[in-house]
Amino acid sequence: MHPTDFHSLREWRGRILDDSGASLSSSMLNTSIPDASDVSLQRELASIHRSDLTLVCSSVEIKMLRERYGIAADKLVYAPFFVDRER
Repeated sequence: MHPTDFHSLREWRGRILDDSGASLSSSMLNTSIPDASDVSLQRELASIHRSDLTLVCSSVEIKMLRERYGIAADKLVYAPFFVDRER
């Protein structure tokens, strides 16, 4: 099993912030995702492919992994770390 918080996405966004400084809007940051040339993304996707199952803590990220990066749905399980206490 490979638990993940989609680390390459956070690294990518961190590099964007470092490169652009405070001038980047949060909406621009939220729509920016790594492309196939990103080495960190390549390693992370390879790790997911080698694993039987990957736990993903964000519904947005699981959708991105499935739709953008073509990870099979049966290799990903939504497993949030936070619980809605109002339920």
